[in-house]
Amino acid sequence: MIPTDSHPLADMGDCDTNQSGAAFFLGGSFSGVNQPAGCDPDVDCTGDQRIATRDCTIPAGKAIFLPIANWAWNNIGEDPPATPEYMDTFVDSWNSAAQNMVVEIDGVELGNIENYRVHTQVFEHPFLAAGPINFGGVTEDGWTDAVSDGYWVFLSPPSPGTHTIHFTSEFNFTTAGQGFDWLTELDFTYNITVE
Repeated sequence: MIPTDSHPLADMGDCDTNQSGAAFFLGGSFSGVNQPAGCDPDVDCTGDQRIATRDCTIPAGKAIFLPIANWAWNNIGEDPPATPEYMDTFVDSWNSAAQNMVVEIDGVELGNIENYRVHTQVFEHPFLAAGPINFGGVTEDGWTDAVSDGYWVFLSPPSPGTHTIHFTSEFNFTTAGQGFDWLTELDFTYNITVE
């Protein structure tokens, strides 16, 4: 668990914060929301962008795990908590809006992204009241039920040296599909050094 003020996905901490095990996690962003030019959130906002470029050093021999497009539902602050059926329907509906997914490793595009979708069963995870996913405004650390649906890539350990991993996607939410019209654009670049 990582507080927001030192979380790499909030661009407040280094990529190697709390990394352990055989795989190195590269993620999207809890921050970096930039409204497109001309978008007034109080009047005519129809989308947002989450863009980040990060430099990371990864130990040799570590695999890399990253999300291309994903959503999760957790019950932090939900009273009453959402049912497993509701959580499943929510993440399936929202992640079905994913489109234009691209992953490039050193300029080479990974194919068949649609084959990398995974939907979890309900699982429990800890959370920090000071963490980036405390949308419910709770004041104490705890545990929550969650479900996730996403497109994920697990890469073999890259060779020593420098590499670039670039992944993009969009979520095109519609009134018919999710109950509102909104376009979220995601664009993340990792310049990694393996040593």
